[in-house]
Amino acid sequence: MTKLKIEDIPEEGIQIQLLEEEAHLKEMLPQLPHINFSLDKAVRGHLMINKSAKAILIRGRIETELILRCSRCLEDFRFPLDSSCEVTLFPFEDETLPQEEELNTEDLRSSYYYEGEIDLSAIVREQILLDIPYKPLCNPSCKGLCPTCGEDLNRGSCSCKGEVFDERFAPLKGVKIGRGQKGN
Repeated sequence: MTKLKIEDIPEEGIQIQLLEEEAHLKEMLPQLPHINFSLDKAVRGHLMINKSAKAILIRGRIETELILRCSRCLEDFRFPLDSSCEVTLFPFEDETLPQEEELNTEDLRSSYYYEGEIDLSAIVREQILLDIPYKPLCNPSCKGLCPTCGEDLNRGSCSCKGEVFDERFAPLKGVKIGRGQKGN
């Protein structure tokens, strides 16, 4: 875990090169079982940290390679992540926050630091999570799986007919609907 004390940031700012090992970040991931990915390489971060009164501005790049599962064909694939980030941190003051409040764009790029130090590992982890695609695709033209037999259509066509009839609708099979009737 990489932490930086606010008092260690000089007036002109500080440039930090981070190297977060996979094992360290994987320790934090079991808290997120609904996200299906793994790290393939260590995470590199190049951050410039400036102080302005009590606010801290962090700008930089985060690079790594993830293993994601394609949402169409369910195959694992490598996803190179090269993300720029900009985060403004404010000191957390223990006051009652409103229960519900609409967030604006600036609120989404800001966070808090606690007890005079910044947890840079948490910022890196958050940036990685923000850059994972909602529906990851191994290839934009991925054909996915056959909905009938489950064959990977990227490897070729399947031998099933592709027509499935749900037996729950069998009673409706004999219903005839008239066309062009007036008065209904």
